[in-house]
Amino acid sequence: MDKKALINLIDVAAGRKQADLVLKNGKIVDVYQRQIFYGDVAIVDGRIAGVGEKYDGAEVIDVDGQYITPGLIDPHMHVESSYVTPEEFGRLLTPLGTTTVMADPHEIVNVKGLDALDYMIEAAKRTALDIQYMLPSCVPATNMENAGANVSAKDMEAP
Repeated sequence: MDKKALINLIDVAAGRKQADLVLKNGKIVDVYQRQIFYGDVAIVDGRIAGVGEKYDGAEVIDVDGQYITPGLIDPHMHVESSYVTPEEFGRLLTPLGTTTVMADPHEIVNVKGLDALDYMIEAAKRTALDIQYMLPSCVPATNMENAGANVSAKDMEAP
């Protein structure tokens, strides 16, 4: 974030400037304090500037007691197990509140190797879902298996 955007964010957070959007009268889910409270959420430049009741916005939406929650993160999953592309996977998950997944692509890499990993990474760029891929720990999964690919740690080193 550049300096100008940061100053704008701080000014909106402090109530000195109008937010782009204010979601009013929501049930805000605080995942850190494990509580739900009523309030408003101020958004500027696509970022949450603040939570409270002091905000005014260029656009104001009364959410009438609907829940407002931070984006949900799935810390371990396998996109390929869904039998859909990363793009379709993202299209299905984001409307339900999931914004980020940490994906282990070992199943597809076991079959097609690093070409499959490259495909998954490129396909993830075409979805609003933030898909972060971890490197598969073992390909093949065991020394008794041969699903099509052999990938070593050396193969996965950055060029």
